This record gives sequence, structure tokens and C-alpha cells, in this order.
Amino acid sequence: MDCLRLALERIDEDSLNNIRVKVTRTSVVSDDDFFYHIIELADNHLFLRIWIILKDYYHSLKFNEPVSSRQDYLDLLDALDQKDEVETREAYRKLRKLSISNDKI
Repeated sequence: MDCLRLALERIDEDSLNNIRVKVTRTSVVSDDDFFYHIIELADNHLFLRIWIILKDYYHSLKFNEPVSSRQDYLDLLDALDQKDEVETREAYRKLRKLSISNDKI
């Protein structure tokens, strides 16, 4: 969530549109590619390194990869485009199928 918050501050409309085009043109949205682009836009090397390590570890466990709808990714991009932190958090929770928590995020 901190990385999304950082991306929210740094992301620009052209970058979002580039990601949106990739999401709409591919037959299946790659979760790894999508979040790699978001993390790149956050422009934080530490977040990128942590994400790569966690992603590689997750893939080494050979879980079935969850499939999210294209619309869920587009909803997250729309929330980022609106620069709305609450909507971004909700779109991310929906994409990840997370329950709502009262914890400060």
C-alpha cells in the first residue's frame, strides 16, 4: 500500500495511459507486469527490490496464480488517475480480494 501511495503522488497521466493501453490490448493481464510498471512509476529502488524478492519467492512456492479481471486492473488505474487514496486502496483490495480492515494502512 505504501508503494501505491507513493505512485499516487508521482504518477502522471501519460504514464497511466501507457499502462492502460497495455492492460486493454493484452489477452491476459500479467499481474507481475502490471505491478512492475506501477512500482517503476513510484520511482523507489527499495520498493522495487523488495517486490522482486517477494515475487520470486512467491513464484518459487508454485501456487496457482490468482486471476483477476481486466476491469479490476482498470479500476485501480482509474483510482490512481483520480489521485484518490481511498479509492486506490479500495480498488487494490478488490483486485487482491482482501477484506476490509480497520487498521491504519
